[in-house]
Amino acid sequence: MTNTYVGAVQLVRVLIPNGARPRTAAFWLAAVAADQAVAAVQKKIPSNWVAEPTGNHLSQVEIERLKLRPGEVREYTSSPSSAGTPYAVSHAARR
Repeated sequence: MTNTYVGAVQLVRVLIPNGARPRTAAFWLAAVAADQAVAAVQKKIPSNWVAEPTGNHLSQVEIERLKLRPGEVREYTSSPSSAGTPYAVSHAARR
């Protein structure tokens, strides 16, 4: 059985309400077409959070490390133990 991974990944900024303080931001990855990325991420986050495109792109090396499957959506985080090497953490739908 072969694994099929995507060659393009969209980076989406998610604004998270933080009470009376300004919103904080998180970044999510979507292995979908650019015009579908915001909607794909919005399905995975609470309804009061706001997803917006960043216009930024990941390098091919970063994309290959992520091993995202077509249609997959993940929060993009950085591990302190990996000296800044990016990795992604899967999240189940929160709705």
